[in-house]
Amino acid sequence: MIGNAMELFYGSDTVRVIDRDGQLWFIAKDVCDVLGIKNPSDAVRKMLDDDEYTLVSPNIENIHTSADRSVPPLRPLLAVSESGLYSLVFRSTKPNAKRFTRWVTHEVVPTIRKTGGAYIDPSSALAATLDTNPDAALDELSAVLESAKAARAARGMPHTSGVISRRSSRQDG
Repeated sequence: MIGNAMELFYGSDTVRVIDRDGQLWFIAKDVCDVLGIKNPSDAVRKMLDDDEYTLVSPNIENIHTSADRSVPPLRPLLAVSESGLYSLVFRSTKPNAKRFTRWVTHEVVPTIRKTGGAYIDPSSALAATLDTNPDAALDELSAVLESAKAARAARGMPHTSGVISRRSSRQDG
């Protein structure tokens, strides 16, 4: 069962995460961008065990029910498990890897596990607003969500909502 799809922001980078049955799957391209790894597909397949990565469908409903068959479906994205993420980070020689690991292990993952998906940087203005004026924080979050939806639509990117396994994609293709 698919839980939540979320975007985390690490500096100027976005890291997309999918929660599938309580297991976190990080989009490999996003992780590799943060770590300075040039070819995510090769890196993942060379560095990780088979159970540490899978393919996720950006929008499984659009693949199967699109009325406009002339538009090809979006290609599945490579995702890495939490242990796969750590394997990539630990093998990275980039200076940013240690800071990224600390951010993921000390802030992101514990917060997602506690709250079911919400992560707000504790040093952000939003966190302060949340403590002092929850209604204003909710309005701010709603505005951010609408802005993100508009930006995603402008880029032609549907909301990530489906997951497929490597086995099913190999059998279908």
